[in-house]
Amino acid sequence: MLLSIVIFSLVFILSASMTYKLIHLFRATDLVDVPNERSSHKVLTPKGGGLSIVILTLIALVVLSLNHHENINFSISMMVGLIAIATTGFFDDIYNISILKRVVLYGSAIFASIVILEPEQKIMIGNISVEFGSIAYVVYAIYIFWVLNLFNFMDGTDGYVAVQTLTTSIFSCLMLIGMVNVHESILLLVIFSSTLGFLVWNWAPAKIFMGDVGSCSLGFIFALFSIFTESYGYLSISIWLILLSPFIGDATLTLFKRVISGETWYQAHNGHAYQKLYQLGMSHKKIALGLLVMNTFFVLPIAYYAQLNSEIEIYFLIACYTIIGLTWALISRYHCKYKDVSNT
Repeated sequence: MLLSIVIFSLVFILSASMTYKLIHLFRATDLVDVPNERSSHKVLTPKGGGLSIVILTLIALVVLSLNHHENINFSISMMVGLIAIATTGFFDDIYNISILKRVVLYGSAIFASIVILEPEQKIMIGNISVEFGSIAYVVYAIYIFWVLNLFNFMDGTDGYVAVQTLTTSIFSCLMLIGMVNVHESILLLVIFSSTLGFLVWNWAPAKIFMGDVGSCSLGFIFALFSIFTESYGYLSISIWLILLSPFIGDATLTLFKRVISGETWYQAHNGHAYQKLYQLGMSHKKIALGLLVMNTFFVLPIAYYAQLNSEIEIYFLIACYTIIGLTWALISRYHCKYKDVSNT
């Protein structure tokens, strides 16, 4: 307990301090986000603040590995992938790398991480075994690539990705901390603490944005973590899918809607549910607090009871995404009515 408090306090202070320094560094070097017609902000704001989270996470990985406190395959897999993805994201923040180059770079990093991790070729959802066989690594790569990208998609209002990261990391940390020899919980505590330190400066009105270096890295971390804990029998991938449901649900349903509507689905847009809430007049703070409330009183309890009743976790998973889907549809419908009234 004392060690956890020390780690939390140290990482929080380091993250808040590093992020503060990055604000001034990025302002001085013009690494700023310029508002456009899709933006939810109106002033030039430094971006790339997620670098502090990445650096502290990598330091934690190295320290845990040197002290033999982590599964070596997982540790190397995470470090290789995280360094490659964070580097690509940071360069994208600076130079706006083309979509094709990003797909190649992210895809290569993801596949290398999966090969190093050597996960099981099947997953268990309750009592249902899903066998992937020879295409397992391809399926995992697509899954990680999607979670990585949707974290990037959802980074459009102040504090939003940070709040999701906080709730996901602390719950999974508490679930793993009670398991014998599962020291990866310390890594999740570091992610929680460093994100909280970053949020000091990212809370509305944000003094700095996370940037691709942060959002893409966090998406990768959680996706790889879910495959690892599933393969080693620590925490079912269903639990992770529930924890990430606000992001997976919004991003996936929005993508389907854009494809069905004949829109150019891969182009940047502001059509996600959380962005529609902003367009309807909700402030950045209220949107972030709304996510915190939903996760705390809805998502986390469902994940908890799914963990306790693993044999029927699939029903909790279905119930969770059904409610997320209905919420998304309700927001979309209200937004359409609002647009119709505004245009008359």
